Amino acid sequence: ILESNQPEYPKSLESGPTGMFQFSNVKKSFDYQLSAVSNADLDKGISTLDIVLIQRHILGVQPFNNPYMVFAGDIDANEKINSLDLVSLRKVILGTVTEFPNQQRSWKFIPASLSFTDPNHPWPMSEKMLYPNFQQNRNNQNFVAVKIGD
Repeated sequence: ILESNQPEYPKSLESGPTGMFQFSNVKKSFDYQLSAVSNADLDKGISTLDIVLIQRHILGVQPFNNPYMVFAGDIDANEKINSLDLVSLRKVILGTVTEFPNQQRSWKFIPASLSFTDPNHPWPMSEKMLYPNFQQNRNNQNFVAVKIGD
């Protein structure tokens, strides 16, 4: 999704199977925000092993070693991983719910250029790339896709 304060925005498009995308005719000298969203395949890739891994993280037995694992384990989008995340994930595995709590989408798209001061507590984090006073075309504006719960 490409957002701007211009009347014809926001603009959105669906990427192909490789995740490639291109917005054309982007006017210069305006401010833009780029983001990606998907709420597809809620239970894709999720298993009881994910519950075990989150439990190990919570207990400190085997903490997650990168921020993307932390984002994936925050099922209820409250910027922490605890037993409520386990309860929510179990409901998805059992098929008793069709969405994650707190309007959490099934995927997060994090700008690949983002660096984290503390990989075990990577918040706050923006899922948008900002282009103030856009002046030139940009290539390789990449996101890291994180499947929530997996």
